[in-house]
Amino acid sequence: MKLWTTIVAACCIVALGYAQEPLQTLRVDVELVQVYASVTDVMGRYVKDLKRDAFQVFEDGVEQKVEAFSADDVPISLGIVLDVGGTMKPNLAIAREGALTFLKAGHLSNEYFLVEFNNKAEITEDFTRSLQALRNRTTFLPATRDKAVWDGMYIALDKLRRSSNPRKALLVQTTGGTLTGLHKPAEVRELARKLDVQIFGVELPLEANVSGEIGSVERPASEILESVGGINHVASSGADYLNICLRLSIAMRNQYAIAYRSSNSTHDGKFRRVRVKLNPPKGTPELFVNTREGYFAPES
Repeated sequence: MKLWTTIVAACCIVALGYAQEPLQTLRVDVELVQVYASVTDVMGRYVKDLKRDAFQVFEDGVEQKVEAFSADDVPISLGIVLDVGGTMKPNLAIAREGALTFLKAGHLSNEYFLVEFNNKAEITEDFTRSLQALRNRTTFLPATRDKAVWDGMYIALDKLRRSSNPRKALLVQTTGGTLTGLHKPAEVRELARKLDVQIFGVELPLEANVSGEIGSVERPASEILESVGGINHVASSGADYLNICLRLSIAMRNQYAIAYRSSNSTHDGKFRRVRVKLNPPKGTPELFVNTREGYFAPES
C-alpha cells in the first residue's frame, strides 16, 4: 500500500445537527465524537458505496455505538507550511504548483493560508479561497541553512483554531535540514491532537536539491513529519510530486463521516485512541480503512 493511501481522518466534538449543517466544535457537554475515514482497495482506489453497517468503531478497545453516518464531501481548512530556506530554494516553483494542484481538486469551500519559514516562521498569506493569491505569492525571506520547521507547524496549527471548516490539515513542504526554533516536536504533536489536525508532507527527492548542500541535511523530512505524528510522502520526480498532491486532494473528498457518543463519560482531558474496523459485504475484495489515531477527551 503506498503512503499516499493513508489519508486524513479527524475526530472532533460536534453538533447534533450532523447531516444538515456544517459540523462545528461545541462546548464539552455535547459529546458526539466524529471520525473521518477513507476506504481503498488493493489498487489504491477509493471505495464510496459502503453502508453504515460495514463500519465498527472502537475507543480504547471498547466498541462504540454509531449514531450518525455520512459519505458527504465536507470542505477543509488547510495550512500550507512552506520551507523557503537552503536546500528548498530550487524546489519552490514545483512546491507552489503542488499546492495549487491540491487546491484545484478540492472542495469549492476549502480555505487555505500560507506559513513560510527559514530560520524563523511567519504567516505570509491569511485565510483565502483564491488560488490566484498563492500563484502570485513571491517570497522575500532569505535562504538560510537553519530552519524553524516546527515553529512553522505550530504557528499554522494555532491559526487553524480560527478556521471556518470542520476538517483541518497541514501540508508541510520541506527538504529537512539543520533545525532551529522555539517549539519542540512534542508541542506540535500535542496541539495537532487537541485540534484534530492531520499533518502530512510531500517531498521531492534529495537529488532535486541545490548541488553541494545535500550533505548539510541533518534531519530528513520523513523524520521531521513522523516526530509530530504526520505522514511523509516521497516523490520520485516533479511529475510524481504533482500526482501525489492530486491524489491526496481527491482522497480528502472521498471520506466517510462516522459519529458516536463515547461510552467513557470521564472529563479527564486524556488522549483516547480510536480504531475503525471494516466489515464489508461477503465476496468484497480486500479493502483498507484509514483514520486518525484518536482525540483528546473534554476536561471538566
